[in-house]
Amino acid sequence: MNKQKVLLCLVTPAFMLFGCSNGGNSSSVSNISRAYVTNVQDNTISICNIDGNGNLSNCQKDTAEGKLSSPDGVLINKNNIFIANLLTNSITICALNTNGGLTNCINNREEGIIYKPYGQAIYNSYYYVTNSNNTIAICKIGTDGNLSACKLDNANNTLKVPGGIAISNNKAFITNIQDGSITTCQIGRAGEFTSCNAQKYGEAASLNDIYINSSMIYATSIRNKLVQMCPLSSDAIIAAKCKEIKLGYNEYFKMPTGIFVRGKHLYSVDFGSDSVIKCDFAPKDGLTNCSVANASNGFVSPTDIEISEANQ
Repeated sequence: MNKQKVLLCLVTPAFMLFGCSNGGNSSSVSNISRAYVTNVQDNTISICNIDGNGNLSNCQKDTAEGKLSSPDGVLINKNNIFIANLLTNSITICALNTNGGLTNCINNREEGIIYKPYGQAIYNSYYYVTNSNNTIAICKIGTDGNLSACKLDNANNTLKVPGGIAISNNKAFITNIQDGSITTCQIGRAGEFTSCNAQKYGEAASLNDIYINSSMIYATSIRNKLVQMCPLSSDAIIAAKCKEIKLGYNEYFKMPTGIFVRGKHLYSVDFGSDSVIKCDFAPKDGLTNCSVANASNGFVSPTDIEISEANQ
Protein backbone atom coordinates (compact mmCIF):
# COMPACT_ATOMS: atom_id res chain seq x y z
CA MET A 1 0.00 0.00 0.00
CA ASN A 2 1.47 3.35 -0.97
CA LYS A 3 1.32 6.51 1.09
CA GLN A 4 -1.45 8.02 -0.99
CA LYS A 5 -3.75 5.12 -0.15
CA VAL A 6 -2.88 5.38 3.53
CA LEU A 7 -3.78 9.05 3.45
CA LEU A 8 -7.16 8.27 1.98
CA CYS A 9 -7.81 5.78 4.75
CA LEU A 10 -7.14 8.46 7.32
CA VAL A 11 -9.16 11.25 5.76
CA THR A 12 -12.67 12.29 6.65
CA PRO A 13 -14.66 15.04 4.94
CA ALA A 14 -12.86 17.26 7.43
CA PHE A 15 -9.44 16.49 5.87
CA MET A 16 -6.63 14.97 7.86
CA LEU A 17 -7.26 13.29 11.17
CA PHE A 18 -3.74 13.75 12.44
CA GLY A 19 -3.70 15.59 15.70
CA CYS A 20 -1.91 14.78 18.88
CA SER A 21 -0.75 16.67 21.91
CA ASN A 22 1.38 17.19 24.90
CA GLY A 23 0.07 16.78 28.37
CA GLY A 24 2.17 14.37 30.37
CA ASN A 25 5.21 14.40 32.61
CA SER A 26 7.94 13.30 30.22
CA SER A 27 10.65 12.50 32.75
CA SER A 28 12.67 9.41 31.97
CA VAL A 29 13.86 6.30 33.73
CA SER A 30 16.98 6.55 31.56
CA ASN A 31 20.06 8.77 31.55
CA ILE A 32 19.55 9.45 27.84
CA SER A 33 17.03 11.88 26.36
CA ARG A 34 14.97 10.23 23.64
CA ALA A 35 12.38 11.10 21.01
CA TYR A 36 9.45 8.77 20.30
CA VAL A 37 7.92 9.07 16.82
CA THR A 38 4.80 7.18 15.70
CA ASN A 39 4.87 5.55 12.25
CA VAL A 40 1.25 5.22 11.21
CA GLN A 41 1.91 3.16 8.08
CA ASP A 42 4.03 0.31 9.43
CA ASN A 43 2.60 -0.03 12.96
CA THR A 44 5.78 0.93 14.81
CA ILE A 45 7.17 3.66 17.00
CA SER A 46 10.71 4.91 16.40
CA ILE A 47 12.89 5.54 19.46
CA CYS A 48 15.78 7.92 18.83
CA ASN A 49 18.55 9.30 21.02
CA ILE A 50 18.84 13.10 21.22
CA ASP A 51 22.35 14.52 21.10
CA GLY A 52 23.68 17.73 22.64
CA ASN A 53 22.62 19.74 19.58
CA GLY A 54 19.07 18.48 19.73
CA ASN A 55 19.41 16.18 16.72
CA LEU A 56 18.04 12.65 16.53
CA SER A 57 20.31 9.63 16.11
CA ASN A 58 20.43 5.84 16.54
CA CYS A 59 16.72 5.44 15.78
CA GLN A 60 15.32 2.00 16.46
CA LYS A 61 11.79 0.74 15.86
CA ASP A 62 9.57 -0.87 18.48
CA THR A 63 6.28 -2.67 17.84
CA ALA A 64 4.98 -2.41 21.43
CA GLU A 65 4.88 -6.20 21.52
CA GLY A 66 2.81 -6.27 18.33
CA LYS A 67 -0.07 -4.24 19.73
CA LEU A 68 0.07 -1.17 17.48
CA SER A 69 -2.47 -0.58 14.70
CA SER A 70 -1.94 2.65 12.75
CA PRO A 71 -0.41 4.46 15.76
CA ASP A 72 -1.18 8.15 15.43
CA GLY A 73 -0.54 9.87 18.76
CA VAL A 74 1.98 9.39 21.55
CA LEU A 75 2.15 10.67 25.12
CA ILE A 76 4.60 9.94 27.94
CA ASN A 77 3.63 10.27 31.58
CA LYS A 78 6.15 9.30 34.24
CA ASN A 79 7.35 5.78 33.32
CA ASN A 80 4.47 4.96 30.98
CA ILE A 81 3.86 5.62 27.31
CA PHE A 82 0.39 5.92 25.75
CA ILE A 83 -0.07 5.34 22.01
CA ALA A 84 -3.37 6.05 20.24
CA ASN A 85 -4.33 3.47 17.58
CA LEU A 86 -6.60 4.63 14.77
CA LEU A 87 -7.71 1.29 13.37
CA THR A 88 -8.50 -0.60 16.57
CA ASN A 89 -10.05 2.26 18.56
CA SER A 90 -7.62 1.56 21.37
CA ILE A 91 -4.82 2.98 23.48
CA THR A 92 -1.65 0.93 23.84
CA ILE A 93 -0.12 1.47 27.28
CA CYS A 94 3.43 0.30 27.96
CA ALA A 95 6.07 0.73 30.63
CA LEU A 96 9.38 2.29 29.61
CA ASN A 97 12.46 0.32 30.55
CA THR A 98 15.88 1.79 31.32
CA ASN A 99 16.91 1.41 27.67
CA GLY A 100 13.92 3.42 26.50
CA GLY A 101 12.14 0.38 25.11
CA LEU A 102 8.48 -0.55 25.53
CA THR A 103 7.52 -3.43 27.80
CA ASN A 104 4.48 -4.92 29.55
CA CYS A 105 2.19 -3.50 26.87
CA ILE A 106 -1.59 -3.75 27.02
CA ASN A 107 -4.34 -2.50 24.71
CA ASN A 108 -7.11 -0.55 26.38
CA ARG A 109 -10.36 -0.66 24.40
CA GLU A 110 -13.33 1.19 25.78
CA GLU A 111 -16.18 0.09 23.52
CA GLY A 112 -18.34 3.03 22.54
CA ILE A 113 -15.99 5.48 24.26
CA ILE A 114 -12.74 5.53 22.27
CA TYR A 115 -13.21 5.97 18.52
CA LYS A 116 -10.33 6.69 16.13
CA PRO A 117 -8.34 8.43 18.88
CA TYR A 118 -5.68 11.09 18.31
CA GLY A 119 -4.66 13.78 20.79
CA GLN A 120 -3.89 12.85 24.39
CA ALA A 121 -3.36 14.75 27.61
CA ILE A 122 -3.14 13.96 31.32
CA TYR A 123 -4.21 16.46 33.94
CA ASN A 124 -4.52 15.81 37.64
CA SER A 125 -5.84 12.24 37.87
CA TYR A 126 -7.59 12.21 34.47
CA TYR A 127 -6.59 11.05 31.01
CA TYR A 128 -8.07 12.74 27.93
CA VAL A 129 -8.11 11.56 24.31
CA THR A 130 -9.81 13.15 21.32
CA ASN A 131 -12.12 11.11 19.07
CA SER A 132 -12.92 11.78 15.41
CA ASN A 133 -16.66 11.70 16.14
CA ASN A 134 -16.52 15.09 17.85
CA THR A 135 -16.15 13.77 21.38
CA ILE A 136 -13.41 13.40 23.96
CA ALA A 137 -12.97 10.36 26.17
CA ILE A 138 -12.16 11.18 29.79
CA CYS A 139 -10.85 8.38 32.00
CA LYS A 140 -9.47 8.12 35.51
CA ILE A 141 -5.81 7.18 35.45
CA GLY A 142 -4.17 5.12 38.16
CA THR A 143 -0.63 5.43 39.44
CA ASP A 144 0.20 2.39 37.30
CA GLY A 145 -1.11 4.11 34.15
CA ASN A 146 -4.24 1.98 33.85
CA LEU A 147 -7.43 3.68 32.66
CA SER A 148 -10.87 3.23 34.22
CA ALA A 149 -14.33 4.80 34.55
CA CYS A 150 -14.16 6.30 31.05
CA LYS A 151 -16.89 8.63 29.86
CA LEU A 152 -17.61 10.85 26.88
CA ASP A 153 -17.74 14.63 26.73
CA ASN A 154 -18.73 16.68 23.67
CA ALA A 155 -17.37 20.01 24.94
CA ASN A 156 -20.78 21.65 24.59
CA ASN A 157 -20.92 20.61 20.91
CA THR A 158 -18.01 22.89 19.98
CA LEU A 159 -15.78 20.17 18.49
CA LYS A 160 -15.30 19.81 14.73
CA VAL A 161 -13.09 16.75 14.28
CA PRO A 162 -10.85 17.43 17.28
CA GLY A 163 -7.12 16.95 16.79
CA GLY A 164 -4.68 17.81 19.54
CA ILE A 165 -5.41 18.62 23.16
CA ALA A 166 -3.27 20.47 25.69
CA ILE A 167 -4.14 21.58 29.21
CA SER A 168 -2.84 24.49 31.26
CA ASN A 169 -4.09 26.27 34.37
CA ASN A 170 -7.27 24.20 34.61
CA LYS A 171 -8.19 24.96 31.02
CA ALA A 172 -8.20 22.64 27.99
CA PHE A 173 -7.27 23.76 24.47
CA ILE A 174 -8.38 21.52 21.58
CA THR A 175 -7.58 22.06 17.90
CA ASN A 176 -10.37 21.47 15.39
CA ILE A 177 -9.24 19.92 12.14
CA GLN A 178 -12.38 20.77 10.23
CA ASP A 179 -12.32 24.57 10.49
CA GLY A 180 -9.05 25.67 12.12
CA SER A 181 -10.65 26.83 15.35
CA ILE A 182 -9.51 26.14 18.91
CA THR A 183 -12.02 24.96 21.49
CA THR A 184 -11.33 26.25 24.99
CA CYS A 185 -12.95 24.70 28.07
CA GLN A 186 -12.72 24.98 31.82
CA ILE A 187 -12.13 21.69 33.63
CA GLY A 188 -14.58 20.77 36.37
CA ARG A 189 -13.98 18.87 39.60
CA ALA A 190 -14.72 15.49 38.00
CA GLY A 191 -12.49 16.21 35.02
CA GLU A 192 -15.42 17.23 32.80
CA PHE A 193 -15.47 20.19 30.42
CA THR A 194 -17.49 23.30 31.21
CA SER A 195 -17.92 26.76 29.68
CA CYS A 196 -16.63 25.63 26.28
CA ASN A 197 -16.36 27.85 23.23
CA ALA A 198 -14.63 27.61 19.87
CA GLN A 199 -12.90 30.48 18.12
CA LYS A 200 -10.55 31.01 15.19
CA TYR A 201 -7.40 32.95 16.03
CA GLY A 202 -5.80 33.00 12.58
CA GLU A 203 -6.32 32.28 8.90
CA ALA A 204 -5.56 28.53 9.00
CA ALA A 205 -8.41 26.48 7.54
CA SER A 206 -7.40 23.45 9.59
CA LEU A 207 -5.40 22.87 12.78
CA ASN A 208 -3.91 19.52 13.76
CA ASP A 209 -1.58 19.24 16.73
CA ILE A 210 -1.18 21.60 19.69
CA TYR A 211 1.51 22.20 22.31
CA ILE A 212 1.68 24.60 25.26
CA ASN A 213 5.06 25.83 26.38
CA SER A 214 5.12 28.42 29.14
CA SER A 215 3.14 31.40 27.84
CA MET A 216 2.76 30.30 24.21
CA ILE A 217 0.48 27.92 22.33
CA TYR A 218 1.81 26.26 19.17
CA ALA A 219 -0.46 24.54 16.64
CA THR A 220 0.30 22.90 13.30
CA SER A 221 -1.69 22.85 10.08
CA ILE A 222 -1.09 20.16 7.47
CA ARG A 223 -3.36 21.85 4.98
CA ASN A 224 -1.82 25.31 5.26
CA LYS A 225 1.75 24.19 6.01
CA LEU A 226 2.17 26.51 8.96
CA VAL A 227 2.68 26.81 12.69
CA GLN A 228 0.28 29.04 14.58
CA MET A 229 1.80 30.77 17.62
CA CYS A 230 -0.61 32.24 20.18
CA PRO A 231 0.46 34.18 23.29
CA LEU A 232 -1.17 32.82 26.43
CA SER A 233 -1.92 35.06 29.41
CA SER A 234 -1.23 34.07 33.00
CA ASP A 235 -4.90 33.11 33.38
CA ALA A 236 -4.76 30.94 30.22
CA ILE A 237 -6.49 33.26 27.76
CA ILE A 238 -5.41 33.29 24.10
CA ALA A 239 -4.58 36.63 22.52
CA ALA A 240 -7.16 37.87 20.04
CA LYS A 241 -4.81 37.30 17.10
CA CYS A 242 -2.16 34.63 16.67
CA LYS A 243 0.95 34.79 14.52
CA GLU A 244 1.09 32.28 11.69
CA ILE A 245 4.48 31.18 10.35
CA LYS A 246 4.11 29.67 6.93
CA LEU A 247 6.44 26.74 6.47
CA GLY A 248 5.66 25.98 2.85
CA TYR A 249 8.59 28.08 1.65
CA ASN A 250 10.95 25.65 3.35
CA GLU A 251 11.92 22.58 1.37
CA TYR A 252 11.60 20.41 4.47
CA PHE A 253 7.97 21.14 5.33
CA LYS A 254 5.41 19.30 3.26
CA MET A 255 2.83 18.11 5.78
CA PRO A 256 3.67 19.21 9.36
CA THR A 257 1.76 17.13 11.92
CA GLY A 258 2.94 16.40 15.47
CA ILE A 259 4.72 19.14 17.39
CA PHE A 260 6.95 19.32 20.47
CA VAL A 261 8.89 22.19 22.04
CA ARG A 262 12.16 21.51 23.88
CA GLY A 263 14.33 24.36 25.08
CA LYS A 264 15.28 26.59 22.16
CA HIS A 265 14.01 24.10 19.58
CA LEU A 266 10.63 23.41 18.01
CA TYR A 267 10.23 19.92 16.56
CA SER A 268 7.63 19.12 13.93
CA VAL A 269 6.96 15.68 12.50
CA ASP A 270 6.54 15.96 8.74
CA PHE A 271 4.29 13.27 7.29
CA GLY A 272 5.04 14.32 3.72
CA SER A 273 8.81 13.99 3.93
CA ASP A 274 9.05 11.11 6.46
CA SER A 275 11.19 13.21 8.76
CA VAL A 276 11.37 15.27 11.92
CA ILE A 277 12.14 18.94 11.37
CA LYS A 278 13.94 21.01 14.02
CA CYS A 279 13.76 24.80 14.06
CA ASP A 280 15.34 27.40 16.33
CA PHE A 281 13.24 30.15 17.85
CA ALA A 282 13.98 33.54 16.34
CA PRO A 283 13.42 36.97 17.91
CA LYS A 284 9.85 38.24 17.90
CA ASP A 285 8.33 34.75 17.97
CA GLY A 286 9.70 33.51 14.67
CA LEU A 287 11.38 30.31 13.53
CA THR A 288 14.78 30.02 11.89
CA ASN A 289 17.48 27.49 10.97
CA CYS A 290 14.95 24.78 10.12
CA SER A 291 16.54 21.50 9.10
CA VAL A 292 16.01 17.75 9.23
CA ALA A 293 16.83 16.62 12.77
CA ASN A 294 17.74 13.09 11.73
CA ALA A 295 20.41 11.98 9.28
CA SER A 296 18.72 8.62 8.67
CA ASN A 297 15.68 7.28 10.39
CA GLY A 298 13.41 4.82 8.63
CA PHE A 299 10.30 6.80 9.57
CA VAL A 300 7.25 5.64 7.63
CA SER A 301 4.45 8.20 7.49
CA PRO A 302 5.29 9.70 10.92
CA THR A 303 2.51 11.57 12.71
CA ASP A 304 3.54 12.51 16.26
CA ILE A 305 6.53 13.05 18.51
CA GLU A 306 7.08 12.96 22.26
CA ILE A 307 10.39 13.60 24.01
CA SER A 308 11.50 11.91 27.22
CA GLU A 309 14.16 13.83 29.09
CA ALA A 310 17.13 12.12 30.71
CA ASN A 311 16.83 11.36 34.38
CA GLN A 312 19.25 13.81 35.93
